[in-house]
Amino acid sequence: MAAFVTLSLVPTILLFIVAVAFIRNSVDHWFKAQVEQSLQGSLEVAQTYLSGFCEQHRLLAQQVSPPPVQQGIFRGDKRLSLEDALEGKRQEYI
Repeated sequence: MAAFVTLSLVPTILLFIVAVAFIRNSVDHWFKAQVEQSLQGSLEVAQTYLSGFCEQHRLLAQQVSPPPVQQGIFRGDKRLSLEDALEGKRQEYI
C-alpha cells in the first residue's frame, strides 16, 4: 500500500508544481501586458493634457505681456502702475 501511495503522490505533486508554475507564468504575462498598456495610455493622456495646458497658458501670457507702451502704461505724462495695467487686463477676461 505504501508503494501505491508513493507511486501516485509523486507524479501528482510534480504535475501540481508544473501546473502552478505554468498558470503563474501565464497570469503574470497577461497582467503585465495590460498594466503596461494602461500605464502607457495614462502617460500619453497626461503628456497631451500638459502640452495643451502649457500652450494655453503661454498664449495667455503673451496676451497679457505686450510691451508697456503698447499696453498703455505710459500715457503722455500720466504714468500708470503695472498693477493698474494688469488689473485692466484682468477685467477684460471677466
